[in-house]
Amino acid sequence: MNKNSFIFLFILILIGASNCFSQADENPALVQKQVQEFLAKGQFDEAIKKLTELIEWENEVPEFYYNRGFAYQQKGMDSLALLDYDKTLKLQPNFRDVYTNLGLLHLKRNEFTVAIEKLNKAISFDTTKGDNYTFRGNAYLKKGQFDLAMNDYTKAIDLNPRSAEAYNNRAVMHVSRNNVTQAIEDYTKATELDSTNATTHFNLADLHKKMGNPNFAIESYSRAINIHPDYTDAYYRRGKAYFELGKFSFAVGDFSNAIRLNPNSADLYNERANAYFSNGEHNFAIMDFTKAIELDPQLVNAFIGRGIAYSKKGNHPLAIADYNSALKLDSTSTVVFHNLANASFAQGDYDAAINMLTKVLTTDSLNKESYSTRGSAYYRKGNYEKAIVDFNTAIRFDSSYSSVFYNRGLCYMKLAQFENSVDDFNRAIKLNPAHALAYLNKGNLLERQGLKQLAIECYESFLKFATEAHQQYVEQARQKIRDLSR
Repeated sequence: MNKNSFIFLFILILIGASNCFSQADENPALVQKQVQEFLAKGQFDEAIKKLTELIEWENEVPEFYYNRGFAYQQKGMDSLALLDYDKTLKLQPNFRDVYTNLGLLHLKRNEFTVAIEKLNKAISFDTTKGDNYTFRGNAYLKKGQFDLAMNDYTKAIDLNPRSAEAYNNRAVMHVSRNNVTQAIEDYTKATELDSTNATTHFNLADLHKKMGNPNFAIESYSRAINIHPDYTDAYYRRGKAYFELGKFSFAVGDFSNAIRLNPNSADLYNERANAYFSNGEHNFAIMDFTKAIELDPQLVNAFIGRGIAYSKKGNHPLAIADYNSALKLDSTSTVVFHNLANASFAQGDYDAAINMLTKVLTTDSLNKESYSTRGSAYYRKGNYEKAIVDFNTAIRFDSSYSSVFYNRGLCYMKLAQFENSVDDFNRAIKLNPAHALAYLNKGNLLERQGLKQLAIECYESFLKFATEAHQQYVEQARQKIRDLSR
């Protein structure tokens, strides 16, 4: 563009401007009506344009600056809003609504002290407006002045019992003080007053879950999801609640939705893997544990979970490899040592199992499962005295351990301690009346003592409770009944 053409355009603009009158000049009342309509409809750009025309027509009207400041504030143009609010107060220092909006602006900018000052001013003009107490409570909350925040929320509720925000925010305060019952009451009231707030339903669900009410939690998570169908955390938490209830298929569905929304979360794949595993779908569990490990190679629980899944499938070498990988990440994990011992035991490597369990017990001397499993390893090695010592310790920690009484009974049986053995089989049966093998071995002992009828009764009980795992002994028991009945 050359110099002459620039001057030409500038002259045209001046000429155009000198012959132009805004609508505000011709009909200011109509423009003000248009402004109110634009503001009510959320058409803030149009409102700002018309308000600017009004200010050019008459620049001493505080309402024009206030409304334009409000429109700027709604658009997130906070600096321009502050300028207009300051101009409003210069024109009318007691324009009370400005102080509320200024308080909100400073609250948004994390200028909490200034926000409180502005809201104090707003409250001084009108002590009956509940929202100002709610807003000031929010500022106190952000500053960590929890008692003052609680007082303001309660005052807001007293002034306006239908303020969902005040109930919601007071619930937050109750949670911070671990007043869970009161928090549930306030969140419930907030949802009754405003059923469209997904976050409130979510927070209420979390508290129900914390209080051990997973069914109530599921209801509230579901409401949050109905409002916000892409609420990843709500799917995740509801999946956890379903898992807690043993509804593993539902848990898988929720974790799948969470993964759809957040496909790069190793934790979500790990959770779905656990649900698949608990549902008996071990292959799918292994696939998800593997994906979790790909996304986060440091996720110890995924290695442990996959190892357990491999063990369930009888693939103990792969299980041991995963447990060893877990140990590289956490060399102190008693869970890993215990599972590694179980896999070694399943492979018949009883020495390795004993070594691992001994390591566990050096740091966790109250681990009854480790004493029980190590006792079983000693039994398999023929070291019945050491096995009995471990079984005794496990029983001392938990006298309802039917399998340990049974295993100790086997040791006494090997040591020809008839009375101790029968006594332990009886205890195992008392704790678990369907313990088929306890009946079978007790029958063997009674048969050796010539107590035929009692032995027959034990064999019959064995046949009654025998499962697929006991099929190798079924014909033997039937034959013994026939032989003893002659």
